[in-house]
Amino acid sequence: MYVTAGVKKRFEKYRHDNKATNLQVILEAISTKHKAGELETIIEQSRYSTVPVDDLFPVDPSAVRYLGGGSSPISFSPTPEQEAVIDRIGQSLGFETRSTWIAPVLNAFLPGKPDATAR
Repeated sequence: MYVTAGVKKRFEKYRHDNKATNLQVILEAISTKHKAGELETIIEQSRYSTVPVDDLFPVDPSAVRYLGGGSSPISFSPTPEQEAVIDRIGQSLGFETRSTWIAPVLNAFLPGKPDATAR
């Protein structure tokens, strides 16, 4: 999964402070935001277009990005059962790629200053 440098820094600090693995932090973030019913709102508020157009025209889907997503890698290895739950949640949010929706969830979950709007 790929996140911004800021999210990765906050992720590493949280992971070390809590003596957790990458997987534990990711599962905690998803679970916490899912139980709070915040996943859809996080995704909606994290979406932005890299090529803004007039409100009359729809945004080019290939230009849509999500806050928290970037080029810094974070690896994790869920069990097949955990993977199934993660993918089911992602599909319910309209995603096929995990990092597209998990990165904004981490951005919203992790302590510290979250990535702000890129608009």
